[in-house]
Amino acid sequence: VSILVQNGVINFGTVDLGVTCVNSTAIDVQNNGNARSEWKIEITVDFANWTNVDTTAALGQDEYRLSAMAYDDGATGPAISDFTISEASVVVSDGASDTMFGGDLIEPLEQRDLYFRLEMPNTVTANGSSTKTMTVTLNASIQ
Repeated sequence: VSILVQNGVINFGTVDLGVTCVNSTAIDVQNNGNARSEWKIEITVDFANWTNVDTTAALGQDEYRLSAMAYDDGATGPAISDFTISEASVVVSDGASDTMFGGDLIEPLEQRDLYFRLEMPNTVTANGSSTKTMTVTLNASIQ
């Protein structure tokens, strides 16, 4: 199993508290192996003093939510409202997702466009602005 990731950097830029946004440029992901695969997603976050909420619960102070969605290659990107709990979209938890990600099994040489939705906390304990860094890892398994 092998995955090719292109355009692998997302910069949401400056995002205000209480705002929900979707990255405008897709990350291209291709199954470049020779077997059907399913994808799972994992994040490592350096969001000091913030907690990722991996449910649909309302966000509290210092809480954010990251969702991911795979679209067919070349399709128009998703709207904020397109991110629902389904096979094609997953709320990302800190650690490996146990949810198949990307919809159907991904055939060899098929490609998907990967988008992220970031929901910012309404309030934070720290004053001023800060920079947050997130590393996303996509894992594939043979099916």
